[in-house]
Amino acid sequence: MTRTEIVQAAFKVWGDDYYHTMSLSTLSASLGVTKAALYHHFRSKEEILDTMYDTFFEDISDCLRT
Repeated sequence: MTRTEIVQAAFKVWGDDYYHTMSLSTLSASLGVTKAALYHHFRSKEEILDTMYDTFFEDISDCLRT
């Protein structure tokens, strides 16, 4: 599992359940890993959200450049 895979799963899970109601338990279950595995890549739910923001804006920038 990579940071990118976690972020992609977070977009899907949080798109379904929204950030405030979604837990790291839900995210880890959707990936088929333990919460400890998530903590290996990210320190917190907020850090995943920050990375999601970065990914979203990078994707938008890429689209605008093409």
